[in-house]
Formats: sequence, structure tokens, C-alpha cells
Amino acid sequence: MRKVPSKATLANMGVVFLLCNWLIAALAGGTIARAEPPLRIVVLGDSLVAGLGLKPSDAFPAQLERALKARGHVVEVINAGVSGDTTAGGLARLAWAVPEQTDAVILELGANDALRGLDPAGAIESIYPDLANKYALILYPFFLQGVAMDPKLNLDDGLHPNARGVAEITKNILPAVEQLIERARTKHATATKG
Repeated sequence: MRKVPSKATLANMGVVFLLCNWLIAALAGGTIARAEPPLRIVVLGDSLVAGLGLKPSDAFPAQLERALKARGHVVEVINAGVSGDTTAGGLARLAWAVPEQTDAVILELGANDALRGLDPAGAIESIYPDLANKYALILYPFFLQGVAMDPKLNLDDGLHPNARGVAEITKNILPAVEQLIERARTKHATATKG
């Protein structure tokens, strides 16, 4: 009959395990780092973000999170996309769609405003560049860069990217998102020092 270890023995095994990890790290010349909390990125947008016609795992936020993690970033990317949303709709749900613990936001809105003929109250081509300049934001000028009008990368409606199209968008936008992550990390580091 096998003897069951006592709670004290199990507790000591846990201490030995922790000490072994510390010892291995020390012998390797390293230190044990605390787990870095994930940087929370909310993607606020319309059907292009929501993933209209796609599995949730193929939508832009999910593909972006996988791509960033593959590059070593500790992130959580939240899908706050609503199909058919306009800029006014995004603004109306901002308070609950972007929680306080958010570190960065990617905003993808405006296409439905144009499709519905809503007055942008100014030249539509300059709205986003003007806002980016005024508030020192990172601007990625065209979300569908390299994907728009390519039948191989879009659903049958010709407007929404398929999974391969979203992968192309993700690849193209990745440098701008990494720049956003760097800004968010710098801001967070500055806030914790002060």
C-alpha cells in the first residue's frame, strides 16, 4: 500500500520547488521577474472590427492579439466592434465600451458615416489627420490598405475582409500598433514612477 504524503510534506515540497526555481535563476545569472500584467488594448469600431461574417477567432482584434503575442508582447486585445456603427454610435457607447483599465485604444470608425451620407462637418479626408496632429495621436491612414477591392481578400459583399484579408490588415498595421504599445508602456512607466 502506497503512503499518502502529509500536508506538511506537501507544503515542504512546494517550498523546495520554489527554492529550486530561485536557485536555477540565480545560478543562471538571472533574477525571477514578476509576471508583467497584460497591456489592455480596446479596438473600437464597426463591422470591420466586429468581424462581420467571420468566426470570432478570425476577427481583427483576435488576429492582432495573436500576432502581438507571437512578437513577445504581453497584451489583451478587446473587440469593441459593432456592425453598422457610426462615429456618433461609437461616441455614445465609449463609456462602457472602453473600460477605465484600458491602456490604449485603436479607433476604426467612419466608413458607415460615409456610406449613409452623414455630413462629416468638414472635409472627410482631413478629419483624422487633423485630429491626429491636434492630439499627437498615431494615425494609420487606411484600415483596408492592401485589402480593399481585392476579391481574394474579401467576402462576397466586396466590402468586408475575409480571414485572409484580416491577416493582411494585421500584418500591415502591426508596426503602428507596436508604436502605440511603446507609447502606452512609456506612459505607464512614467505614471508609476511619479
